[in-house]
Amino acid sequence: KKTVTTSRLRDFVLYERPANDHACLVRAESALGDKYNLVLNNCETFANRCIRGAGGSRQVRRATGHVALATATVGGALTALAVGLVEYHTIIVTVPARGMHGLWALLGYTMTQTRTIQAAHPTGIAAASGAGCSTCLWGCFACFRDPLKKQP
Repeated sequence: KKTVTTSRLRDFVLYERPANDHACLVRAESALGDKYNLVLNNCETFANRCIRGAGGSRQVRRATGHVALATATVGGALTALAVGLVEYHTIIVTVPARGMHGLWALLGYTMTQTRTIQAAHPTGIAAASGAGCSTCLWGCFACFRDPLKKQP
């Protein structure tokens, strides 16, 4: 029978120690033979299941958070590029006629003109705003370390 002393465990950084050593070992033995899966059954999930009785991985939660924010950023940017930030409309307007030093306009003569106007594209602006917001969140998410993770 192998035993690990408390003095030997002090060399390792642990998130938490099991409250019930025997229950922890029973859970570990019952998990023997479980297939490894990077997302659903990784080493951190195994350790948490042994200690607490329930799995879960902070590493996977952080990684999936990065993936979600990256997807939102790229999706918003691509949508903004696809639809554009500006849209153009062609309209026909009636304007006072020119000529004779304004006499035609005074007499009520008019002429039609075709004009192109520029306006903000609401979908493009919303997509660009969403991409900028998720980029900011992603930057904060990446810069600030996990407060629950203890550093040696």
